[in-house]
Amino acid sequence: MYANIARRTLAGRIAASAGAAITLLFSVLLAIPAHYTIKNVFSGLCLDDYQFSTSDNTDIVQHTCDGYTNQEWRFVASPTYAVYYIQNVFSGKCLDDYQFSTSDGTPIVQHTCNGYTNQEWVLLAYQGNLGISVTNIFSGKVLDDYGFSTTKNIIRQYHYDGYTNQQWHLN
Repeated sequence: MYANIARRTLAGRIAASAGAAITLLFSVLLAIPAHYTIKNVFSGLCLDDYQFSTSDNTDIVQHTCDGYTNQEWRFVASPTYAVYYIQNVFSGKCLDDYQFSTSDGTPIVQHTCNGYTNQEWVLLAYQGNLGISVTNIFSGKVLDDYGFSTTKNIIRQYHYDGYTNQQWHLN
């Protein structure tokens, strides 16, 4: 039930953005199985499983890109819909909207991959943006370098506003 509601909510958000050209980046990543760093356009910092944690509910931060496996992510296709589970290469844990929150500012954590919608993400490219947004299926919120930080900072979810602190490059 929650999965269908979450998908309809996200579909509504996408439809509301119809004024901008949107590209869904699903088939591209399916064709290229690899590990990626996820780098914030504003800060130039990478998503990081800080201190190589293997624990559930560890906050995901942005940190200086260093090439270690705690900053590498694989995109695992969901069996239905054009969404991914984003799994850390080192810990094997997935990006998780902690406790199915729909609130702005909720920290993003890593958690054992479980197939729930709070761990499903869609990658969207908006015309005119420098990068992609990474949008949670359940909350409809995007990964956000909260407060436009240029130092180590906890990554949070926030409603989409199009600023570069919500845009990411896959390298």
